[in-house]
Amino acid sequence: MDVRVSRLLILAALGALGACNSAEKAAKQAATRELADPASAAFRAIRINHEGVVCGEVNGRGRTGAMTGFRRFLYYSHTGNSMIEPPDVGSTYIRAELLCRTSPRSDEGRRACGDEQTLRQAHEDHATFNDRYLIDCK
Repeated sequence: MDVRVSRLLILAALGALGACNSAEKAAKQAATRELADPASAAFRAIRINHEGVVCGEVNGRGRTGAMTGFRRFLYYSHTGNSMIEPPDVGSTYIRAELLCRTSPRSDEGRRACGDEQTLRQAHEDHATFNDRYLIDCK
């Protein structure tokens, strides 16, 4: 192989590596902005797909000072948009929906009916995030 071609290939590989590092750094910055205590951020399972989407997990301290547990995140390097996994309220939503339908006149049923709309949206947001994560991070 020609020396010039070898050098060109090495430079291209270094450029690609640099792009990956900057995408990962930008993804970490975007994910930490969502945390109550950005300085406490810990990352794992970070990978970048062939389209420049950064996938990973982030953990950090919540408002109480306790670690919140790892949550998945997505970062789209071509747009700068990011998403962090919303809380999974599935079982709470199902319980509220059931109480609202079966006991709408009880105090607990009325509270459940009031919470149902908010919980439905949170449940849908979590499902949307899961779909995006499965598509972009497979």
